[in-house]
Amino acid sequence: MEVKLNAEVAQQAERMDWEAVFTDSSAPASLTETLKRYTRRELDQLRKLAAVKGLSKLNKAELAEALGEHALLRIPEILMKADNHRADIFRKLATDGICEIAGVDDLHFVHIEYFQQLYFIRAVREGERFYLAVSPDVQERLQQILNENPEFQALWERNDIICGTALGCGVHYGVLTLPTYAALVQRLLPETDTDTIIQIFEEYTRWNPYDVILEEGLLVQIELTYSTFGPQELLEAQFSRPIGYAEVDPERLASYKDSAGPADDGPVQKFASLLENKLNVEQQKAWTTALITEHAFRIGRSFNEEAVFVIERLGLEEEQQIDQLMAALQTLYNDTKQWILKGYAPLNVPLPQQAKQASVSKIPRNAPCPCGSGKKYKKCCGA
Repeated sequence: MEVKLNAEVAQQAERMDWEAVFTDSSAPASLTETLKRYTRRELDQLRKLAAVKGLSKLNKAELAEALGEHALLRIPEILMKADNHRADIFRKLATDGICEIAGVDDLHFVHIEYFQQLYFIRAVREGERFYLAVSPDVQERLQQILNENPEFQALWERNDIICGTALGCGVHYGVLTLPTYAALVQRLLPETDTDTIIQIFEEYTRWNPYDVILEEGLLVQIELTYSTFGPQELLEAQFSRPIGYAEVDPERLASYKDSAGPADDGPVQKFASLLENKLNVEQQKAWTTALITEHAFRIGRSFNEEAVFVIERLGLEEEQQIDQLMAALQTLYNDTKQWILKGYAPLNVPLPQQAKQASVSKIPRNAPCPCGSGKKYKKCCGA
């Protein structure tokens, strides 16, 4: 289920010059003619990256023809795994044979391993302008497949739900086991089996590996792979709390387009408004600071560390302003849905069954933390 290529192929991909992928703008007569421009070594790299079997002993001309045939045969399979974003590119290529992009950094599949597997798409550069292009035979094949298979639209919408839910899970929970993720998807797609969901998720991580990834059988928000508090540690911390995952409306969970936004923008807006209206912070800076701070609390950074950071960022020196900020920060912290709490905000964590307390709107500092960790509130969620 792992999406990473083997070490040898990955090293070959790293050695390939991304700028060299952008060819001249002249359009060869066919995909095979395009492939014949590659060296034998480059063709062999494409064969390995595309996981094509049984072609290693062919000469250059034979290998170019075989890879061309393989690519044309793979197009339906690739279209079936696309979401609507990718589908828009494929439709544009089928209609015009070319699709302009703003620049190399705007490609969603700059990840070289994935791009090389779709070698039927050429990357073209003309001065400072960049395009995706296909040869006439590929364009014709795309047109034919799209015209003959109107059901692709339903598949793309299904895949949007699968991919969007993955991003939403990254926002709300940080890490999930794949069965848990699949169960969340199936709230909207009850007829879709777990294997299909995971297959589309794997494909998404190849297409856009900058938000959520597959790591050791887990759905992981990418930031966890860069932190000292890794996916396994977060999962263990979540499981140590006797609570279920916070319920999120299935359509809201599936609506995410990236995993950078807040789980709930109400607290963010409230905090930004206070910065702007009470502390005279410029509007854009207030909103940016609110987003950064909410994100820090969500992923598990300490209250005190972030308080120092925000005070320094805003350049506050007056005691009254700092007191106002600290009170607002405490409110934001308590209202922020946190990964370690399985998507609950500290003030909304469900109490253990044996607890008698009816409300957690105010928690004494020395009381047991309502998240169920066994620690005092001041040493846990109230830290």
